[in-house]
Amino acid sequence: MADSSKKEKELGGRKMSTGTKIVVGIFAVVMALSMMLPSLAPIFAGSMQKNSSSEQKEEQSEAAKTEENKDENAKMPATELAERVPDNQTIKTSTETYAKKAEKFERRLASDPKNLAALLNAGQTYMNWGYGISYSATNDAEKGYVNDVLTKAIEYFDRYLAIDDAKSVKVDRALCKSTKGETDAAIQELEAMSKEDPTFPLVWANLGMLYQTKGDTEKASAAYQKAVETDPNDEYGAKSYANQQLISLNAKVSSPGDAGDASIEPSSSAGTSGLSNTLASNSGTSF
Repeated sequence: MADSSKKEKELGGRKMSTGTKIVVGIFAVVMALSMMLPSLAPIFAGSMQKNSSSEQKEEQSEAAKTEENKDENAKMPATELAERVPDNQTIKTSTETYAKKAEKFERRLASDPKNLAALLNAGQTYMNWGYGISYSATNDAEKGYVNDVLTKAIEYFDRYLAIDDAKSVKVDRALCKSTKGETDAAIQELEAMSKEDPTFPLVWANLGMLYQTKGDTEKASAAYQKAVETDPNDEYGAKSYANQQLISLNAKVSSPGDAGDASIEPSSSAGTSGLSNTLASNSGTSF
């Protein structure tokens, strides 16, 4: 009996074999991992979200670069107009100068469509461009080209006015119409403005000019007088402009040779273009 008990104790106290230890260790690791999985899930999820967010940022960055390149390569309206300029050297020279200026503002508008300064400057650049080449347009094709340029000016002024209802821009818009040959429409717009605000000198100065080109000396004189009255300090240049035109107008009317004229042109080329007081000079909206 003693021997049997001794053998049992020896067997019971025998150390585990190496293979048994490995199996037990693996089992323990598996059990530990299964218990830790819930707590590790947020860590794995966070890592996956970071990777996903990083990928999205890279994709957005690439998309932005692609969009920038597209804007850089896109043809601006000024460029397209310049490419179909008529075969007239004077018009070509003016177009080359103004198209570059207009394109600068148009590229800014491509990324910032509601930039008031860019809209104003683009409109005025097209306006000066169209007016400058209007004297050199002698045939239908060239006159049509002038109208296309002035139409772009009106488009930019309209975009500006949709954001800010500025009287100076409305006046410039009317002057564009007048240069296009739509004098009656321009007069109607300025007359409507004079009723809305009879204190704005530029409206009266330009109404006087348009009445004068139509041969209505009485209305022209009255409008010029209003320009002088509403701009006593010559803040807008309307007073000096109107006085100059009044002197010329009165001199021509009093001359016997001019008594029968159907129309009396303003005294200078500056007069026939009207008086454009840009917001750039008064409110710092130029670049």
